[in-house]
This record gives sequence, C-alpha cells and structure tokens, in this order.
Amino acid sequence: HDNCLIYVQALIAMEQYNEALSLLYKLNLKRLDDYEYREFSEAALDLAGKMIATNPKAAPHVRVLLAKVNIRNNGADHEAFKALCDTLRQKKLYQYAIEAYVRLGANLQKAPNSPVRKLVAIWPIYCHLKMYELYAPHAASNPQYAAAASKAFNTADQGLKKLAENPPKRQTNEYSLYKLLRALVRVQYARRYEAQGNEERAEHYYRESVLEVTEGIVMARVGLDWLPESLLMAGSAYEKLNFNEAARNIYQQVVIFYKDSAWAAEGKKRIANLPPA
Repeated sequence: HDNCLIYVQALIAMEQYNEALSLLYKLNLKRLDDYEYREFSEAALDLAGKMIATNPKAAPHVRVLLAKVNIRNNGADHEAFKALCDTLRQKKLYQYAIEAYVRLGANLQKAPNSPVRKLVAIWPIYCHLKMYELYAPHAASNPQYAAAASKAFNTADQGLKKLAENPPKRQTNEYSLYKLLRALVRVQYARRYEAQGNEERAEHYYRESVLEVTEGIVMARVGLDWLPESLLMAGSAYEKLNFNEAARNIYQQVVIFYKDSAWAAEGKKRIANLPPA
C-alpha cells in the first residue's frame, strides 16, 4: 500500500492524470480508509479537482471516481469536497456540481455547526438558475430545451422560496449570495416581460433586482467568489434602467478589484460599450 500510494502521488505530481485515474479506479478506497490509508481518498479528491480544472470533459470519469470516495464527518473532508464542488461549478459543469453539493449537503446533516453547511445548501439553487440561463435561449425552437429550462427555473425558484423561510443572517457571507440569487430570479422575470413588450413590468423587476443585489454587495467583502458576478449583474440592471454612469462606476470597481481576471475583462468590455459620459 505504501509503494502504491507513492506511485499514485507521483503520477498526479507528474500530471499523468489518466494513469492515476486508472489505478485509483481499481482500488477500494472506502476499505483503505478502514486500514488508515485515507491518503488514497485524499489523492482521489486532489486528482478529481486537477482533472476538472485542466479538462472539464473529464467530468464523467471524475464522477465515477468521486462515488468511491467516502466523506467522513469532519471539517477537513467537508472543506476538501466543497472545494471540488466549487471547481465543478466554476467550470460551468452545473449538473455535476449539483450532484456533488447535494451529496455533501446530506453528509453535513450530521454536522449542524459546520461553517460550510449553509453555502453548500445555497449553491445548488445557483446552479439550477445557471442551467436555466443555458437552456432558455433555445427554448422557443426546441421543446426539449423548453422543458429543461422550465424544470431548472422552477427548481431554483422553489429552492429560493424555501431558503427565504430561514434566510442567512445579514452579517454572514452567505447573505450576499442569497441576495444575488434573489436578484438573478428577478432579472429573469424582467426579461420575460421585456420579451412580451411589457416595459412597465420589466422595469419594475429590473429595479427590484438592483435593490436585491445592491443590498448583498453592501454586506459583502472583497474576496467572495460571487461578488464580481453580483457587481456585473447590478451594472447590467442599471444599464437597463438607463443609469449609465452608475453602471460605469460599478464596472470600474470590477476592473480595479479583480485586475487581470475574466471579470475585469468583461468589465472593460461593458465600459467600452456604454455611451459617452
């Protein structure tokens, strides 16, 4: 076991991910945990994260590997598995991310005081909304996309309503993510009314989205991984309401605080598309 572990770790370090995956597939990771060789499961989580980061198309193989990993009821395991869930979400592998978050969430039922429990419960709602955004543009021409879009949005909407029964406290990091989700839902309603030509209702929901996301931004801190999206969303809503200078100021904040990131690039692009001051 010791030699095998050294070999697995060396393969991962040398970025021979497929070789490491092939070997880890053949091992009974849960049984190895019982023999105090948890390092194999830790190597599997490490491998899964690196494979997703370098090649999102590896997600189906990673999914099979993750099923072999036992999540123990301790903070280190929760943090490690959440990091992998976050990688799946950041790579826009939303369905895989939802499955992973739900699995972790079930485990966290045994850890009511876990600092990640609330976030793990909220992220699936976000992923369902993002799946809706992917399906919605094709819904009009394809009944399958229409059904998938409707299911994703309704699941997110119901999840958000349930969360509203016991929302995150204002002083927590989760509060600003909760407000972002509320804003995203209102933007979708605004777009629906906009498509129907009902400008008055559309403007109402765009205003509500600004109020929701702005409250979350005020309570947030720089460093939260959803904050730049919140800022860009607020700027977009301001544009819809013809508050272009407010939008410009927000985009400039994104460029300053998230320099050299994809968020900053998007902020610069939007500033360039605004009418002159």
